[in-house]
Amino acid sequence: MRERLLLFPVLLTCGGLSVTNGQSLAELRWKKRVVVVSAGAGAEETLAKQKDIFRERDAEFRERDVAQILLRKPADHPEIAERFKLTGSSFAVLLLGKDGLEKFRSDEPVQAETLFRLIDSMPMRQEEQRSRERRKEDLP
Repeated sequence: MRERLLLFPVLLTCGGLSVTNGQSLAELRWKKRVVVVSAGAGAEETLAKQKDIFRERDAEFRERDVAQILLRKPADHPEIAERFKLTGSSFAVLLLGKDGLEKFRSDEPVQAETLFRLIDSMPMRQEEQRSRERRKEDLP
């Protein structure tokens, strides 16, 4: 399945959480965790709440290697809409692991702490934290 997305029209820009234009989900695999926010027409207030949540905790999302993709019109991007069954008729937040698989889905805004707990419980994240601690111990 072709996962290539032109992200410039669908990018959620929140500091370090943006995705480089033209990157595909396949290119992000094993490099970034991805939060996909699908917000169709009529979801402006809900989307604004979610953006505020991300903006307030930007540094913590970056530290966890999180990239975000905002899909205002999932039908314009059939690959991602089909893969994750996003109809565009409602609000959705999806968390994808570095393996590219869906780990969590919600139909309402998700608090940063909820995402952090999920991410921090992932084996890959736990190994990243252990590696970071070992590097700190090796410093003079």
